[in-house]
Amino acid sequence: FHSTFSGCSSLMEIPSSLFSGCANVRSFRSVFSGCTAIEEIPVGLLSQCVEVEDCAGMFNGCVSLKSIPAGLFSSCNAVIYFGSTFAGCESVSEIPSGLFADCPAVEDFGAVFARTAITEIPEELFAACPEVKDFTYAFSNCKGLKTLPEALFASNRKVSSFSYTFDDCSSLEEIPVGLF
Repeated sequence: FHSTFSGCSSLMEIPSSLFSGCANVRSFRSVFSGCTAIEEIPVGLLSQCVEVEDCAGMFNGCVSLKSIPAGLFSSCNAVIYFGSTFAGCESVSEIPSGLFADCPAVEDFGAVFARTAITEIPEELFAACPEVKDFTYAFSNCKGLKTLPEALFASNRKVSSFSYTFDDCSSLEEIPVGLF
């Protein structure tokens, strides 16, 4: 499904059962990238996609997307790549708690929430992801982000890059002592 609907700027709705027969699909890379009119992601969109490994850029540039459903990736425990999954989703202001709780194989969160309107990060967002190696640009240009949870990256001992993770987070007020 690499870039299957990428750039479909008039697409407003994703059918909730769109991928219900896709249990063996391994990649949703950039599948809805640049779909600027999509406002919501249906709950259970990926509930049958147990083999997926790549969600990089999946909703990249979906500027009208307002929220991310909790449990979106709850059936996706084989995902390795979440780079730029929600990058450029300028209307997303909240990250659901436990969004990646069932994704222990993730290695890449580069630019995952870059250029979003988030104001805070759930405390244990990455706690269940011990294999992560890359957080490059993960929250860059999140202009409304004011605080960071202590121990946000405490479970991520294999990380080799935190480059630009909070680059241009111009509202950030302090750095917690136990962040890493």
